[in-house]
Amino acid sequence: MAISLKYATAVQLGAALRERFKNASKEELYRLAAKIKKHYDLGDFTDVQMKTLFGLTTTQWNNLKAKIVNYAAAYDAMQNSVGNNDG
Repeated sequence: MAISLKYATAVQLGAALRERFKNASKEELYRLAAKIKKHYDLGDFTDVQMKTLFGLTTTQWNNLKAKIVNYAAAYDAMQNSVGNNDG
């Protein structure tokens, strides 16, 4: 199910996520990657939108997307190891 935004557009949400992702600590990076992956998987963002948000070429986006998947998996593993999976 796609997100329903009341106070921000998808572009505003994406820009905020990009900025936080760029400046995040390792733990925050993993958490944000899980959020980004969730929204991407739900169809809130397309490949074209993500490439534009991050200012990337197709190859660069594909590389970042692979990292996001790995970071999200690491975050899920951390959450599961402590019995807290509210990602």
